[in-house]
Amino acid sequence: MFIKQTLNGGGFVYMAKKYFPTKHINIIDRSTLYYNFIKKTHTLKPLLVDKTIPDLGVLNTKGKFNFIHELNKDFNIIFFYLPSCGHCKEAAPKLKAFYDSHKNESISIMPISTEESEADWLKFINDYQWQDFTNGYGAVVSRNVNYSKDYDVKTTPTIYVIDKTHKIIARRIGINDIEPFYKLYQKQNK
Repeated sequence: MFIKQTLNGGGFVYMAKKYFPTKHINIIDRSTLYYNFIKKTHTLKPLLVDKTIPDLGVLNTKGKFNFIHELNKDFNIIFFYLPSCGHCKEAAPKLKAFYDSHKNESISIMPISTEESEADWLKFINDYQWQDFTNGYGAVVSRNVNYSKDYDVKTTPTIYVIDKTHKIIARRIGINDIEPFYKLYQKQNK
């Protein structure tokens, strides 16, 4: 229960639905704040813990498409990043180390590069030895995707963890929090 309350963001959505639509809060610039708050609520609503993450098909290194809903391990990490992002470069070896220490377990990692060139994306994969991951590139199939709006990717890296039924079990988790969260998740789901 604590994990859901902490990682869910549901309190934000509850507050937005309860107070802003009824205009209980008196603020100076109501129209702008109200608009931004409601817009954020619409972004977060389908991305809360226990919701099924919206599917996405992204180009893989073989020129085919990989889909989020094809991930079928017990613990699946979706890592939205940019190859030029300094924080992403710092997180990349940690993500690889986590995978290497648990590769015989039911874990998969799907890094998705949201922008930049295909050459930069392939170089990043090679530089950080991510060949075992289900790598995806920003070219998407079947619909237009706005990563900021559709997956709340405001900064990179943005990390989601989903289970084998594609339900979100953690959202916007930090790279250093993956290992302790995984251990807690394993303990709670034995």
